[in-house]
Amino acid sequence: MIEQEAAAVLERLVALGHVRWVVCFSAGVDSRVLLDVCVKCAPRLGAEVSSVHVHHGMREGADEDAALCERVARAYGIAHTTHRVSVRKKSSAQRAARAQRWALIHLTLAARASSCALTAHHEDDVFETFLMHAARGSGVQGLVSLASEWAPAPHGARLEGAHTTSPITGRPLIGASRAQIEAYAREHRLSWATDPTNATPAYLRNRVRHGALRALLQEDGARAGLRHTLHNLTQLSQEQHAQAQALLERAHMEGAVIGEVWLARGVLASAPASTQARSLRLVHERLHVRK
Repeated sequence: MIEQEAAAVLERLVALGHVRWVVCFSAGVDSRVLLDVCVKCAPRLGAEVSSVHVHHGMREGADEDAALCERVARAYGIAHTTHRVSVRKKSSAQRAARAQRWALIHLTLAARASSCALTAHHEDDVFETFLMHAARGSGVQGLVSLASEWAPAPHGARLEGAHTTSPITGRPLIGASRAQIEAYAREHRLSWATDPTNATPAYLRNRVRHGALRALLQEDGARAGLRHTLHNLTQLSQEQHAQAQALLERAHMEGAVIGEVWLARGVLASAPASTQARSLRLVHERLHVRK
């Protein structure tokens, strides 16, 4: 089941021209299953698979995870890159690590002439993100931020040699549950590493995963209900995106300086505030501004 659904997503990515896949391989069970599925699907789809691992050295066992990734890649006969970095920021270490990780993924994509990084996000990740963002008062775009099969890759810190345009992030396992992924790994006798930080209650996502979401999914029909809600919200987000695109087209003016974007203030002001904000976010993404 997982292999067929993932293959359908990968086939759509190939149809869009993404034939070089770089799998973001953490050594955990999710990315381990993703890599296995991609290696199996690639020959039939005419695609090329490689992998990348970012070793932050932030916890005990990180060296073993990196070594496992390298062994697995060698067994598959695919190119693999391990980036070793040190997170210097003491405050918000997770945020700093994510920025570094995506900067290095962009660098790897450029080196591999690839426009597609594959991540192992799955359905339970989508539900967790939905609940967390709902509790923070997020808008529609935030609520469905993980729900699509692909999206623009997150920006990282600036690194020389990295992509200057935004590649995409593909999510072939987005329709699979955590239980299905673990069952696939056991059935195919895959080896993977377990990150002990995924169990600590210190992080909100873990508390949602092991508390609120687990309790919710025990209710009959809850998984199907969440799927339906996210489907409706995704359609609404797509409609809002189309409205923002149309507003940009109406407001766009020819600028005097290459690289600048000029917009007619009056045209922008005529639209609802939410559409204005979405349009400006689109401009930000197109300019590929990195914080």
